[in-house]
Amino acid sequence: MISEKKNTINVGDIISVKIEKMIFGGAGLARLNDNDGAKGAVVFVRYAAPGDELRVKITVKKKNFYEAEIVEIVKASEHRQSPPCEYYQICGGCNWQHLKYQEQLQQKQNIILEQLRPVINNQTKVFDIIPSPKEFRYRNRIQLKFSAPNLGYHQRGTHQIVNIKDCLIAEETVTEKIAPLRKSLIQQNSPPLKVIELRQQDTRNEEELNFSQVNSLQNENLTQLALKWMTDNSNTDFQPKYWDLYCGNGNFSFPLLQLLKATKQTPVSIVGVELSESSVAEAQKKLTENGIDFQQLQFFCADVEVFLRRHTPPDGAVVLLDPPRAGASEYILKSLANSNISKIVYISCDPAALRRDLQRLLEYNSAWQLTRLQAFDMFPQTDHIETMVELKRNHS
Repeated sequence: MISEKKNTINVGDIISVKIEKMIFGGAGLARLNDNDGAKGAVVFVRYAAPGDELRVKITVKKKNFYEAEIVEIVKASEHRQSPPCEYYQICGGCNWQHLKYQEQLQQKQNIILEQLRPVINNQTKVFDIIPSPKEFRYRNRIQLKFSAPNLGYHQRGTHQIVNIKDCLIAEETVTEKIAPLRKSLIQQNSPPLKVIELRQQDTRNEEELNFSQVNSLQNENLTQLALKWMTDNSNTDFQPKYWDLYCGNGNFSFPLLQLLKATKQTPVSIVGVELSESSVAEAQKKLTENGIDFQQLQFFCADVEVFLRRHTPPDGAVVLLDPPRAGASEYILKSLANSNISKIVYISCDPAALRRDLQRLLEYNSAWQLTRLQAFDMFPQTDHIETMVELKRNHS
């Protein structure tokens, strides 16, 4: 006789599951049935693959879900592969190396569609995810921790440092610096360092971190498409002005200026807003070095919300919104929603935060429509996803 009592599974129990899909956060999802005594509950399993048949040990028990770790792979999924990194499942970095790359792309596309389903409508053009030009060796910088004699990443779930010789997702011009840096730090009797950044050109400590994209080739794809969407304007009654919010050191602003000049879209007016003083200083230096007129492109060092409390975007402006992982504040979204701008291009590295922000923006003003959606695989071998959406104001 099957028990109808729910939550009869406890921490430490070993059960059999089949993985349906990957979810936002990187785990595999399995559903429990009547025979498990917990109908309706789900189990989240790290390092699982869709189609895996597994024996798993319950590690966390909640009302409607469990977390578990793999005890035995009874039948491996066709989407599973042997991870090439010797530190995989030890270091706290990559979590999808066990998935074949095409399956990583498919699962990321599915996650984006599932997360953004509440805001997608019949008019939204949804494009297939753009693969990274490189599956490995794509990062132009890495952030390591040091505590003599170890230099590397934190072990997953701990503050122990995994002493690494190489990192397969970083460019070789970066990883070749690991061994000499470790030797130098030990010789100098360096104290523990929470963050030390290795880059292609130089090494920076935690006080000098830069906020540009780590995947240079994919960033180029993202930039080019963002510029295309920003300047693709069917309304020729006005010459739009551009606001680049959370502009960093001008990752989008400078290429946008070049594009507008090349296509003779004049007069040019671009405003960049960024809180990081070092990033704005870098952008200002580039303005001076290239003799760019501040009336064409100017940068403001300010919190975006504070800036919007003091300045209103011009009528018909196109706004690029590229906030940190947490997303934009309610005030920012309300200000943009109720302004008379014509378009918003929003770039996000967190699908849940993006969904929340889009829902808020559409609630504040129903004249806005989500018109295009494009995902990018900026971080292969991990569950992280970069997404760009376009919203247009329906002036009718």
